[in-house]
Amino acid sequence: MAKMNFKVYRFSISWSRIFPNGDDEQPNMAGLKYYKQVIDECLKYNIEPLITINHFDVPHNLIVKYGSWRNRKLIDFYLRLCETLFTHFKGKVHYWLTFNEINMILHLPYLSAGLTFKEDEDKLHVSYQAAHHQLIASAKAVLLGHKIDPSNQIGSMLAAGCIYPNTCNPIDAWDSLTEQRKNHFFSDVQVRGAYPNYALKYFEKIHFELSKDTDDLTILKQGTVDFVSFSYYNSRVIGKTDQDQTAGNLFASLKKPYLKTSEWGWQIDPLGFRITLNELYDRYQKPLFVVENVLGAKDTLSAKNKVNDIYRINYLRDHIQALKAAVTEDGVEVL
Repeated sequence: MAKMNFKVYRFSISWSRIFPNGDDEQPNMAGLKYYKQVIDECLKYNIEPLITINHFDVPHNLIVKYGSWRNRKLIDFYLRLCETLFTHFKGKVHYWLTFNEINMILHLPYLSAGLTFKEDEDKLHVSYQAAHHQLIASAKAVLLGHKIDPSNQIGSMLAAGCIYPNTCNPIDAWDSLTEQRKNHFFSDVQVRGAYPNYALKYFEKIHFELSKDTDDLTILKQGTVDFVSFSYYNSRVIGKTDQDQTAGNLFASLKKPYLKTSEWGWQIDPLGFRITLNELYDRYQKPLFVVENVLGAKDTLSAKNKVNDIYRINYLRDHIQALKAAVTEDGVEVL
């Protein structure tokens, strides 16, 4: 990485490496020693560590014993992890992400948050309640991180991407807006410090009553993030139609005739990346951090055990150029 002049290295903490059961009173010092070695090696080459505190990772014991994030007790267990990391790596690490792709709890509840469901319960209700617990945990982590080290910069992270309406039919445009709100809901809370009205109305529509403590809304208001990070792989198209769909990193989409498609079925859209950067910056007026942008493909090894992936080089080059345009031509602030 140093030879390639990398300035930042993002990696994720394994919760169970620090607290094997999740609810342990004391951390596993061998786990902290391991991460210290990684961090020190980065700093040795002037590479800034960017740490994701929770990346689709819940100790099995917390799932079995407490029901994972459906249980409010996980907030305290998570904060114990945060305090350990903030304290142990104070002065070494300044950039943190509270949760990886926090919006994925609605789409991949077990993978992202360790949620399992009973046959007779409303999965969406459970997921939104668990999401509330994660949002409170994130806000408290921001406050804690700033208290321990005021130089800490603590951000949110979103699985992002623009969602085009399939036609100029207003119904398609409305579907595009409402689908995107499922993503923006999380960052709206983390950046603005309150539940947006559209979310509250949606909760009424699905007959969901959020269970919260008396000071939860104050905590959300006080614990807003310093920057917004996100992943971008491809864009999507939404609309009521019988036309063919194409694969994406996590979501299927209607096919876009204007874009090339990878062997994995991902439609490659660097301009959509620029649009996403502008949409997020216009919405939040916070610095952005692109933390995932890669191409999945069916790679084959050459006789010399190398991957001649010019398609990946082209993908990254086009997206880097789109990023540059967003910064230099559109005025988007990117870390």
